[in-house]
Amino acid sequence: MEDYLEAILDLGSAKKVIRNRDIAKRLDVKLPTVTGMLRT
Repeated sequence: MEDYLEAILDLGSAKKVIRNRDIAKRLDVKLPTVTGMLRT
């Protein structure tokens, strides 16, 4: 969970909108993994 929050924080400083695919690319995981983590 901490990795996701850090990725969101880092991406948020560069972009206004952060998409699941941005997080997935940053963490080198698949889109369903990001979606599942964000739902928890």
